Amino acid sequence: MLLLLSTSGGSGNLLTAARAGREAGLRCWAFTGPAPNPLAEACHEVLAVDSPDTQVVQELHLVSSHLLCEYVEQAMGDQPAPAAPAAGPVRAGVEVVLDGGTVRPVQA
Repeated sequence: MLLLLSTSGGSGNLLTAARAGREAGLRCWAFTGPAPNPLAEACHEVLAVDSPDTQVVQELHLVSSHLLCEYVEQAMGDQPAPAAPAAGPVRAGVEVVLDGGTVRPVQA
């Protein structure tokens, strides 16, 4: 699953990510501001916060993402953690899709 968050729903980078996610077979979900918007239309599921106030939209996205994480944790139950990879470096950070399709790591 790919979760994309945007207050406007018009971010070119997120639209590119949604398109790439669908092409890769991922289920794409969007948390956006008021709909209709391009990101809502590009994703399988959408939570559109109908508020013109950016901070209200972002706060509800934050609460919703925490609830989603809690639900996933409950659904997984007491499953054992996955085994560590056999070899290779560990990657940390966030990958950002920039205009032009390049990917650069961002240190978190």
